[in-house]
Amino acid sequence: MALIDEVKGRISEGLLRELTNQGDTSATTINDTTLGYAVTDAESEFLIETGIALDVANAKHTAIGVVGVIYYLYSYSGLQSETTQRQHQLWERGLLKLDSTEGAGRRIMPDSTSTLSPTAEQIGARPDFGRPRWSDYVPNMPFGDDQDQDVAP
Repeated sequence: MALIDEVKGRISEGLLRELTNQGDTSATTINDTTLGYAVTDAESEFLIETGIALDVANAKHTAIGVVGVIYYLYSYSGLQSETTQRQHQLWERGLLKLDSTEGAGRRIMPDSTSTLSPTAEQIGARPDFGRPRWSDYVPNMPFGDDQDQDVAP
C-alpha cells in the first residue's frame, strides 16, 4: 500500500476534496494529481530530514507521513492559518522524534571540547608538557636496584 492510499484511508474524502481542489467549490472528487504532489513532497522531506526512506509498512513512518501530506496540502493554499501552522508543528516534531530514534540523529558523532592539542612526542622521551616536572624521570630505568624501593619489577 502506498502513502497516497494511507492518506485516503485516514482522512475524510470531504477534507481531501477541499484541500486538493482549492478554489474550485464545484469539485466533486479528490484531485489525485495535487494529492500525489503532496505525497511526493512529504516523502522527499522525510528522506532529507531523517536520512531514511518512508516505509508505509512501518506504522511510525505512516503516521508521520500522513501528517506531512496534510501539511503540504494546507501549505499549497498559500494561506497561513492556525491549522497550517499546527500541521507544520506536528510534522516537524514527528520528523525530529523519528530522526532521533531511527534516523541520522541517533548516531553519535565524534566530537570534543578539549583545549588540548596533540604533540609530536617520541617513545622514551620526556613529555613535552611540563618538561621541568619530568627532569628526574629516567627513561628505561633498570628495575631491581636499591635506588627505588617502591617500583616493583
